[in-house]
Amino acid sequence: MQAKQLDRTQFFRENRLWNGGVWPFGYRVEVFSHLGERRKRLVVDPCTSQLVREAYDRLVHGDDTVYAVARDWNLRGVSSARDHQRREQNKNLPGQERRPEKGTRWSVTPLRNILRSPALMGVMMHRSEPVLDVEGQAVVWAEPVLTPEEFAELQEAVVTEPRAAGSRPGTGWRTPLLGVVFCLCGRPMYVRNQKNHLADGTTAILTYYQCRSVSEMNRCEAPATWRAESLCAVVEQDFLGRAGDLTETKRRYVPGRDHTAAIAELRNALANLTVAIGTATARAAVAALTRQMDEHAMTISRLEAEPVVHARWEEEPTGVVYREQWRAAKNWESRAALLVKAGVRFFCEGTHKSGSVHMYLPSAPQRRASGVSPSRGVEEAVGIDCHEEEARRYFTDLRRTKGMGPGFWYSR
Repeated sequence: MQAKQLDRTQFFRENRLWNGGVWPFGYRVEVFSHLGERRKRLVVDPCTSQLVREAYDRLVHGDDTVYAVARDWNLRGVSSARDHQRREQNKNLPGQERRPEKGTRWSVTPLRNILRSPALMGVMMHRSEPVLDVEGQAVVWAEPVLTPEEFAELQEAVVTEPRAAGSRPGTGWRTPLLGVVFCLCGRPMYVRNQKNHLADGTTAILTYYQCRSVSEMNRCEAPATWRAESLCAVVEQDFLGRAGDLTETKRRYVPGRDHTAAIAELRNALANLTVAIGTATARAAVAALTRQMDEHAMTISRLEAEPVVHARWEEEPTGVVYREQWRAAKNWESRAALLVKAGVRFFCEGTHKSGSVHMYLPSAPQRRASGVSPSRGVEEAVGIDCHEEEARRYFTDLRRTKGMGPGFWYSR
């Protein structure tokens, strides 16, 4: 039974057929005739695909955030992905078999997960990962809602979305440098306002950046506390001093090639053929099975000889200098978005009186700063998010030099 299920799954993948489940947002299922049988396949949904295009335009070409899009869709009564699927499926069902819509509202995390899924390019997904063919390429089983170039632009917009003041309701203080400045324990630092009574009887409100562990009632070994104006001055000085004259880069996602899953499937098929040939009696059947086993064995040998190429981001200079963008930024929220896009982080220890700030700058800008030119004018970094992995290693090494453990890593 397990072998039959695996064969059925392989058949559906090879023929780009829908095997059931939750529709990828932007698509719907249609019934068609395949080899004389009724099968299902994914096609672009005219309703939800327009919502994807709307989100793309608002995030890439506008100034909206994922939160603003979700809030607007709730105000307009836009159905959630599951409710839309239930509504479409209920049209062809009798009343007693229809599943009720739950009225789920849009929120930031589900919408962000949808917008970051390669399924928007028509890629077949399994457990949140793209399905690869025998050549190690992502299997495309439907017309794309977004082109690869548009999808890359959307990913950059989601990661570096503007955090303008008033974008979210709340009574807390704004933290312009949220996601940029961190305590040496690894937790982000938040703004805290403190009232100070002066000798002349007046009251002054001082703004600090403080480790989040303080508000969590679970203080780290040495929570950093910095006056906001002092920390902003250090951030500006260090960033412009090390990267001010460097050119901004635009990242383009390049999918990888990994034959591991294909080799495993071929080995499983080879094992099934070995069992089948042991029970075959006709010469023609034995010959056909032997020929197929030889083909699988040759394919396995060929795929094992090919190297694994990891997915990566290619970085190309845009010609715009960071110092110009910094001066053009209207506020610290805009500057923080620039720092996040550049992959920069600041790790603080101590206080503004007797502490220090350690700046992490990704290796690609550092290579340009040292005069090392990459081949073909393109910066290549291995990994889905090279900035994140490099920053993690820098943070771990920084704590190790101070005799500390691994600490707490915050993924922004």
